[in-house]
Amino acid sequence: MSTLRLSGRAWGLAALAALAVSACDAPTTPVSDQDVLQEAIPAPVVAARTGGPEGEAFFRVYTQNVFLGGDTGPLFTIDFSQLPGNIGDVVAAVGTFWGAVQANDVAARAAAVVDEIEALAPHEVGLQEVASYAVVDLTTSPPSIRDGRDSLAVLLGQIAARGLDYRLVGPQINTNSQLPIALGPSGVTQVLAFTSGEAVLVRGDLPLVDVELGSFADLVDLGPVQIGRGYSRVETVFNDTPYHVITTHLETQGIRPVHDAQALELFARFGDLPGVTVVMGDLNSDAEGVEGDPSWTPTYGFLTANGFVDLWEEKTGRDEIGYTCCWEPDLMTGALDERI
Repeated sequence: MSTLRLSGRAWGLAALAALAVSACDAPTTPVSDQDVLQEAIPAPVVAARTGGPEGEAFFRVYTQNVFLGGDTGPLFTIDFSQLPGNIGDVVAAVGTFWGAVQANDVAARAAAVVDEIEALAPHEVGLQEVASYAVVDLTTSPPSIRDGRDSLAVLLGQIAARGLDYRLVGPQINTNSQLPIALGPSGVTQVLAFTSGEAVLVRGDLPLVDVELGSFADLVDLGPVQIGRGYSRVETVFNDTPYHVITTHLETQGIRPVHDAQALELFARFGDLPGVTVVMGDLNSDAEGVEGDPSWTPTYGFLTANGFVDLWEEKTGRDEIGYTCCWEPDLMTGALDERI
């Protein structure tokens, strides 16, 4: 999801913002479809539209949930309070998840994302669920890494290989944990160490004024695993106007108390910044849903009722549906029926 706001106090314009859509992240592993905002600020909103880098008229953003790589559902079925009595169940669930991650073609997905970045040349790119994994062997001294995956490293490699000029801000790591993945006669022999968070790419010709990285106060506590969410705020200047671009990933719809608290914290921190504010990412709120739908949360309605406008609607005039969710965990099939 994405948000944009213009401050009336700073620029003599009506308070306004924009909300765009990226990806879904329900506990049953929805996967994001790309959300590209080629004209993030519609012409009726901003009168001065010239003088940007290379005379560009529009500030462009691109947001993508790059996906953890596997179905986290089996992990949510575990009662971690029963450890170590159910250690076998934990190892089995972690193994199932890791198998799915290994089967996922991270390089092919990264190439597809970079194809769009190269074609659209957005000023800023927001990435959610940038994840790294390492299987750590505890039987060696010191412990050694047997296998691993790093989606952000692969994507950055693709960007560098094509000579694209982008600077990395972050990543902001919100989840950092380890879970057992193999057992021996004396106990756990291997663990799966993993991290997850957000990152921002800023085009090289854009001045970087300020950066703020943080995690939300409310999180999901599963005992040995704490699932945190966070945000990255990048301030820059375009056409002599300050832009605050915030990339975030709110908790899933199925854990509403945490989701709602994170959304309120997001608005409290960034709802009244000078200039233009764009919030993009995976906000886990169905723009077309109604209360009672599993995909619905009050976040979309709350933001649009408090000064933010939906950039997808501004750009398309609602002529296109714009569904972004959901695919099956293997990314091979899906029925997109939600605009998250």
